[in-house]
Amino acid sequence: MEQVTRGRAWCSKDSALCQEEEDVTRLYKTVTFKDVAVDLTQEEWQQMKPAQRNLYRDVMLETYSNLVTVGYQATKPDVIFKLEQEEEPWVLEEEMFWRHSPGE
Repeated sequence: MEQVTRGRAWCSKDSALCQEEEDVTRLYKTVTFKDVAVDLTQEEWQQMKPAQRNLYRDVMLETYSNLVTVGYQATKPDVIFKLEQEEEPWVLEEEMFWRHSPGE
């Protein structure tokens, strides 16, 4: 029976524990900013109160900062540039559909 290393413990390749650990490992995948970002249309942005806009800005910037802290290295999203410059971060509805289309 083949032995494989899992952390500090040895287990047989066919054991349930090893299989469970491999299954859990496969569940983890890389998270991108797109996965956690909230895109707003111009209409949605305009309907927000100033306090809601400030909260949105703070949460989005903090979320991006947290991803960078854990090693996220992709190009800085346009919405982050806009928020840092205190510009309106909304996107066109067509652009929003393209960003969130299945298969990406």
